[in-house]
Amino acid sequence: MAAQLEVNACEITKLILQYFEETDLSNSCSACATETQTIPSICVDLDSLKSDIIHSRWDVVLPLLTKLRIPEQKIIKLYEHVMFDLAMLHELDAAKTILHYSPTLMQLQRDQPERHLRLAELVSGISSSFRQESDCAFFRTEDREALANDILKDVDGSKPASVLSLLNQSLKWQRHVGRFHNDVPCQGEYLAQQEYSFAIKEEHCTVHFGSKSYPECASFSPEGNLIATGSSDGFVEIWCWETGKLHEDPLHQGAKNLMVHNDSVLALNFSGKGDMIVAGSKDAKIKIWGVRTGKCLRNFERAHARAITVVMFDRDGSHILSASLDGTVRVHGLKSGQLMKEFHGNVAHVNHVACSDDRKMILSASSDGRVRVWDSRSTKILASWEPPCNTEAEKLIRSVHPISGEPRNCVVCTNGNIHLMSVSGDLLRSFELQDYSTGSFISCVVSPDGRRVYALGEDGKVYIFCTKTCELEFTLEARDICPTSICHHPNQNVLATTSSAGYLRIWK
Repeated sequence: MAAQLEVNACEITKLILQYFEETDLSNSCSACATETQTIPSICVDLDSLKSDIIHSRWDVVLPLLTKLRIPEQKIIKLYEHVMFDLAMLHELDAAKTILHYSPTLMQLQRDQPERHLRLAELVSGISSSFRQESDCAFFRTEDREALANDILKDVDGSKPASVLSLLNQSLKWQRHVGRFHNDVPCQGEYLAQQEYSFAIKEEHCTVHFGSKSYPECASFSPEGNLIATGSSDGFVEIWCWETGKLHEDPLHQGAKNLMVHNDSVLALNFSGKGDMIVAGSKDAKIKIWGVRTGKCLRNFERAHARAITVVMFDRDGSHILSASLDGTVRVHGLKSGQLMKEFHGNVAHVNHVACSDDRKMILSASSDGRVRVWDSRSTKILASWEPPCNTEAEKLIRSVHPISGEPRNCVVCTNGNIHLMSVSGDLLRSFELQDYSTGSFISCVVSPDGRRVYALGEDGKVYIFCTKTCELEFTLEARDICPTSICHHPNQNVLATTSSAGYLRIWK
């Protein structure tokens, strides 16, 4: 049974009143406050207010306190501190103005004339002994701090833009649990996209899988808050990449099933809505998992004849594209569980498959050293070509990646080189390493904005190239033994690498 959350109606009203004030809807705020008999919260940072009081920033404190309902005696004490500071600074004219025209001190004169006279003597320079009483209660810093704490007890403050912040958190939660999906980037995603101009340069966090298992592959969720891993022991696990901890859905704590295959998971991907994961394993099986429940939603027992190398959803999540060491590329129907299409032509292992942005073309990278381009609807081969290589060992193609915004171009990662090529096979540029010591490349990824190529070397390092100049910009020093995969965040400048040493590393 879902937990019930009780919210005080008065607190909700205060949030609405705060929103009216922040957007200069003063008439609406006044009418709503009068109708509901609610005193609006004041947008104030309590820590800043305390600091302002302790450090005598009275030009900030006094205007703010006029909006707050503070007991009279506390306000009088505060004014005594103000008068003392002005006297010490020889700002006697300002002190006299406050003494004679401040409503609080005018009321003090009527109620406590002796106390008011003492302040008048201070600003008139009559009581020199008064200024020298360093042990006076309101002269000491610790008592100033005590007064600040005492005043804060009566301040009903709230953070600025609380309503918008709550709405933003609500939308993020709705999108996270799959109840709301919007293809338009939110403000946070838009700002993150502007940060692509800065290269990834440091390790953010590390997950160690232990000595008996290691991650074979990884994939970020489309919302970007999670990352899934497929392990050598057959487990599919979901992590929060910010913390490096396993993800727990609050709505399904204790009810989530283990997502496990009978053999090593070699490839996985999230659906477009982030509510499903497709995973392919070494035993040629493909399974569809529910992200929130961990339940197996569909099992393709014999998706291929040999180990799966690539799996991905189509844009609407109704079909699965897969590739295998058996040399085939296939499309499976999610609802029917049947084979829908098969792309023939490869004569060796298919190491990687990618779709063009418009989904009209499918590109495959094969161990026979050829890239093949198919029409996604008719399954007809549109082009088949070999990227340049210096030796037979460099011939094997690790991966191929269409470039966002350049539908006729792609990045091809071979065993020994990385090239920028057209989909028809024309060499445009090659990415160069001056002191080449990687041995070979494992794979590469292209940033979503197409500005950079991140290549994972056999030496465990990540080589970062500029797509425009093809020059090496930076190297991430991971040095993991036997790296296995690399993937890029969908809308932030974040990278993930895995290795058979048992590590999932997040870079940003």
